[in-house]
Amino acid sequence: MRVLIANYEFPPVGGGASKVSYELAKKLVEKGHDVVVLTSQFGDLARFEERDGIIIHRVWSWRKGIHDSGLRGAFTYLMSALPVMRRILKTEPIDVVHYFFGLPTGLLSLYSHGIAEIPYIVSLRGSDVPLYDRDSSKLMLLHRATKSLSHRIWRSASRVFAVSDGLRQLAEESFPEVSVEVIHNGVDIIDPRLLSVRAHDVSSLRLVCVSRLIPRKGIADLLQAIAGLTNVECELTVAGEGPIDTELKGLAAKLGISDRVKFVGYKSPEELNQCYVDADAFVLPTRSDAFANVILEAMAAALPVIATDVGGVAEAVVDGETGILVEPKQPDQLASAIQVLANDRSLAKRYGRAGQERVLRHFTWTSISDRYIEAYSDACETVVERVFDAT
Repeated sequence: MRVLIANYEFPPVGGGASKVSYELAKKLVEKGHDVVVLTSQFGDLARFEERDGIIIHRVWSWRKGIHDSGLRGAFTYLMSALPVMRRILKTEPIDVVHYFFGLPTGLLSLYSHGIAEIPYIVSLRGSDVPLYDRDSSKLMLLHRATKSLSHRIWRSASRVFAVSDGLRQLAEESFPEVSVEVIHNGVDIIDPRLLSVRAHDVSSLRLVCVSRLIPRKGIADLLQAIAGLTNVECELTVAGEGPIDTELKGLAAKLGISDRVKFVGYKSPEELNQCYVDADAFVLPTRSDAFANVILEAMAAALPVIATDVGGVAEAVVDGETGILVEPKQPDQLASAIQVLANDRSLAKRYGRAGQERVLRHFTWTSISDRYIEAYSDACETVVERVFDAT
């Protein structure tokens, strides 16, 4: 098959959905399919290139930053992507389009399907689902204004997938008549040779958090938790960037924990692997999340996970088996969980090993790409059946 993946974020631009798009595209190419990607250009990234056998078209987008699109970036991506999509569909034999995000990206289906009559599937990622982030009045208002568009995009898709069962349930609250299936994210197991050099005999518990620095991720809650751990030796590395970077650094200083917290900014995938190797445990205090891929990355690196029980997090982390789940916005609970792992290093190692085994059983890119290939085939066969019936 020849697949067009449309996502306004693609590495190095964007977050979790960006990574998933790239890893899926690589697997599709490995399995003999042709893949074209339509995504955003940023900085000095090439407008057109071939990488790992993937044909990548990048269009102008007025983004806030490499990991922050904003409404402005999403809208300008759509305006720039439409003429390029028209050219691709007229010159290349695309069999199926895969849209990451119902909104904004799925709006392009009004052309690809409505006019060019190409079948498509949609991957819902979180912020494109109504009621996903009730704390964001802007997002809630946007969804109310675009609800009819979302309904049309979902209803016309051959298949609609959510990244977690929690997100599926949320999606069906808005549109119960639309069937939504679940395909989780995947992850690669970190090189065992890197893990073999991990030091376990350090006195301080080394925590790592990988996240965009935005309010929804709850990093402020984690800083307050660290400040409350007066009898526990621990240090925290925060990898990521975002609009509240300065605010969080100021909070760490105000809490008197700047000597225990390092903000290391954006890290490449290779550098992130080293962050995982250098840590004893992973923490993500997010207040809402569909299915955080960084949790899988940490589990793949045999790290125990402390995370908030929101969205699809519990579908990755098994409380009391691969890590510890706490309630969101509860620094005291985060502090207690950190103390448990600091006081029992053997438990931390056991959770880490169990997490890595769970990833191997359920979250490999091979099995996940197979499910998407089945969905693409189903979409193409449905079109053939319609043509046959019409004749």
